Amino acid sequence: MWWLVGMAWAEPALTGRWVIREDAATLSARHAAAVTATLDALPWAMRPLARPLITGTVNNCRTLDVALTPERLAIGCDGKPALDHVRGDAGGAVPGADGKSYRFSLTVGADALHIVFDGANGGQRIRYAAQPDGTLRVTKEIYSGYLPSAVAWTVTYAREPG
Repeated sequence: MWWLVGMAWAEPALTGRWVIREDAATLSARHAAAVTATLDALPWAMRPLARPLITGTVNNCRTLDVALTPERLAIGCDGKPALDHVRGDAGGAVPGADGKSYRFSLTVGADALHIVFDGANGGQRIRYAAQPDGTLRVTKEIYSGYLPSAVAWTVTYAREPG
């Protein structure tokens, strides 16, 4: 009977090493558009103060390492471990790069992962979605009660050959 479970769990389409597919100019323009859209929604007097803070949050890994098993999710960013989560855990708190604690939740679908980091003043939603052409689309949103709307952008990755 256990062999049926093993057969049902094939390697997920998301598991592997992914390399950003967009060139630097396209990616930079996409980041700038996300920042500008958010700044445009703020009162004029707040924009100079908010620009460096918002700009500093809009980024992507050049490479992603995703390992998804029935027991664990591990994600690496540019060769460094970024997240290692035991899937049986019902969320809980994780430390952020800024040293603050964030509530963490993970939803795994047939072809996508949804991760939410939620803190006292905002957080981040990330969706990793396998595409029919074999690429990985990563959508990131940074949200805060201080912003009228989330800063959002999407980037496409290609599976690293080999």
